[in-house]
Amino acid sequence: MKTKNIILTSLFLLSFLTAQFYQVELEPTGASQLIVFSETISGLNPGDEIGIFDAAGILNWGDCTDQIGELLVGAAVWTGEQINATAVGSIDYCDFGGTQYAGWVEGDPILLRIYKPDLMIEYETEATFSLSNGLFGDLLIVISELTAPQQYYNPDLNPTGEYQLIIFMDTISGLNPDDEIGIFDAAGILNSGDCSNQIGELLVGAIVWTGDQISASAIGSIDYCDIGGNQFTGWVDGNPIIIRVYKPDLEMEFEPEVTYLQGSGEFGQTLISISALAIPAIGCTDDTACNYDFEAEFDDGSCEYIIDCNDECGGSAHLDNCDICDDDPLNDNLCFFDGPQNLIAISGENEITLNWESPNWDHSRNSATLFITEVTSEYIEISMINDENVYGVQFAVQSSGLQPLFLSASGGLGEGFGFEFQFNESGVFIGFSGDGNYIPPGNGVLTYIFWENSDSDEWIYLSDLIVSGYDGVGIEELHGPPFCYGECELPLDFNIYRDGEFLDYVFGITEYTDIGLPDGITHCYTVSWVFENYESDLSSEACTSTFTFDCAGVQNGSAYFDECGDCCGGTTGVECSYWNSETDFDGLMDCNAECSGSAWINECGCVEGSTGNDIDFCYGCTDPTANNFDPDAIIDCNGDNSCCEYPVDLSFGNADYQNSTIELFIDSPIDIFGFSITLFGASLESADQGLAEQFGFNISISGNTVNGESALEEIPAQSGVLTVLTVNNPGYAYFFIT
Repeated sequence: MKTKNIILTSLFLLSFLTAQFYQVELEPTGASQLIVFSETISGLNPGDEIGIFDAAGILNWGDCTDQIGELLVGAAVWTGEQINATAVGSIDYCDFGGTQYAGWVEGDPILLRIYKPDLMIEYETEATFSLSNGLFGDLLIVISELTAPQQYYNPDLNPTGEYQLIIFMDTISGLNPDDEIGIFDAAGILNSGDCSNQIGELLVGAIVWTGDQISASAIGSIDYCDIGGNQFTGWVDGNPIIIRVYKPDLEMEFEPEVTYLQGSGEFGQTLISISALAIPAIGCTDDTACNYDFEAEFDDGSCEYIIDCNDECGGSAHLDNCDICDDDPLNDNLCFFDGPQNLIAISGENEITLNWESPNWDHSRNSATLFITEVTSEYIEISMINDENVYGVQFAVQSSGLQPLFLSASGGLGEGFGFEFQFNESGVFIGFSGDGNYIPPGNGVLTYIFWENSDSDEWIYLSDLIVSGYDGVGIEELHGPPFCYGECELPLDFNIYRDGEFLDYVFGITEYTDIGLPDGITHCYTVSWVFENYESDLSSEACTSTFTFDCAGVQNGSAYFDECGDCCGGTTGVECSYWNSETDFDGLMDCNAECSGSAWINECGCVEGSTGNDIDFCYGCTDPTANNFDPDAIIDCNGDNSCCEYPVDLSFGNADYQNSTIELFIDSPIDIFGFSITLFGASLESADQGLAEQFGFNISISGNTVNGESALEEIPAQSGVLTVLTVNNPGYAYFFIT
């Protein structure tokens, strides 16, 4: 064994273990919870840490934002004897003008987790409470046992002081939270406390995958037999690391290929990090199934062969008689009414008239719906349809004409699932289970309300409905329509909404006129059916506009006031003045959009006071390559841009010093009709050859100036030798264009 590696690993592990895993970062609030962990707890070792959590604690501090979430509120380190822990409680003074402070919330369940630093494993534990119900806020909480979940990989080794830190990085794919990772040595030391040197496969470490980067510590062996000591169980320095994965949901174990980012995959190295585990793909391998996975290598028994109305592979939902996709056949005929039907909007002069039909009895069900299904002289039957677990309900039974005496509420689903109903004289009922029971999804009679009443022929309805899910979270709810006890006249009262805002209501009729509206205004309307505190869904939307009148008073006419203030067009016989472009103007408006103006369109555009023939103020060189290009020019100068000036480059070419000649080279983007060039620094004697001679130019010499003039044709735009000069001193010649 390498002594250097022992020292490095021990130092690294020591620094790693000095920091406590559970660090409570809460300020004291004055509210605290004492929790006693009894010495009867058997599932912990000294040094194991206990974290105390509230899954719905208050997270914010010093305000009233009411941020709720999981919170570490207390922690303790197990010593092997009874210990006490204190958890920080929240304070909420927001109802009294104060603020909230972070901590546990009274009545929330206490959640406990255990961290074992020797194995670097965290897990949730089930607690046995010898006192209290395990809720924050109890007077005294005593825990007599903590039960760890049974894991597939459970290293049963005593610490030796020799560890191997292995980091599993968050880049690993193919694992799900709660998948287990086992660390093995195929030739580890199995014996402990002797020198029998028993070698074999050994589980030396394990972790539970969380989805984030996690570290594991594997226990190494010690062999002091060469110096008179003993051997102790663990991995052996230099042996290959073997990684296995167990998926508890599939009850399958795999040995994946491992990608090491740091280290070479042998025990005893200073730092080992794993970036990938090649887990074989798992899924449905039957290509006839609707959830066939062509990448799957192992079949997990998940194959499904039916697609339901929710497009769910293997689902059991079907379209019921309410045309709702539902997986509960008991709901097939439980349909409720929609809002008013076939709303239409009719245009009028400064008004819009609405017409609609009374509601029918079709409705999409909400997550929880309560409704009255039967009324007798002895009881009122309250039924419920729910798509979620219901932990509590509140509702009021009301009638405008009856004065009932409510006696009790019992029976139905409520009693079957342990609900108790409390009520007051006003008919407000609250039902819940003191043991935390809930009514699962389904439908049926919720409860029977027993009453005394000597009258009938009245509408009875539910109001003030609240349905609670887990932990008091509200569920989307709906109460059904009023129920007629005896013989009742159907109420037809309607709310009118305009552009999403309440407008008005009507009684007993299915028509409404919205009056006093401006001309040509557009509005959209919806209508709902109402009874007491009950309101149906809204009808479909109907939109229309009031009639419009033109400036001549004609309904939907086309006459209008033009830019000059005249009512024109339509039936007026007046020509409208308008101007849309340099060529589109008429009436009293000129091309500058001036009423009775004097601007006209000519070759240069819209010109004030123009006769239509003036062109002398808009001509110029319109060629952008010319030296004198005029961006404001509209018309070519002289009709052919002959005024444009262009750059011409002149340079010397080859020189023949024996014959005292030098080429004059020209690069011109335009045709050349003549030239005049004066030399300085040398005496000019003659000029011939080149393009000038080729195109028949007349060449003359005057002093040191050579002149060329076209006799037959111009020299086309090009590059080349213009002429060859004979000079008396070519080495000092230079020129410029005159």
